[in-house]
Amino acid sequence: MPKGNSPRVILAGTNYQANHSFKDPLCDFIVFLCAKDDQAYALELKGGSFSISEVVDQLQGGAHVVSTMAGSSHVRFYPVLVQAQGVSAIQRKALASRKVLYGGRQYPVIVARCGSNLDQLKVDP
Repeated sequence: MPKGNSPRVILAGTNYQANHSFKDPLCDFIVFLCAKDDQAYALELKGGSFSISEVVDQLQGGAHVVSTMAGSSHVRFYPVLVQAQGVSAIQRKALASRKVLYGGRQYPVIVARCGSNLDQLKVDP
């Protein structure tokens, strides 16, 4: 997590789906950091093998939730795949060709290892 005392809201994807009748694929967590530069992270956690399409679909669901909650507010958006065992070169290439749409812009999927600091993951579209 970022250092400092920024107010934050963390939503669990499964709980959000259950409480809001959200039927589409959704990432594991959405983290909102409220500071001078509001940020939202859609986080999909994977411990082993995974499908690129499934990951992108889940992160796209996170983008939809962020867009709905943020409304017209400007929020910097980061779709993140957190992978415990690392991502192969072939998987990285496949991920690079897929984007997550948020606010009319296409964002690359950021790949991170477990324990990564969110502050170090920022990549602009």
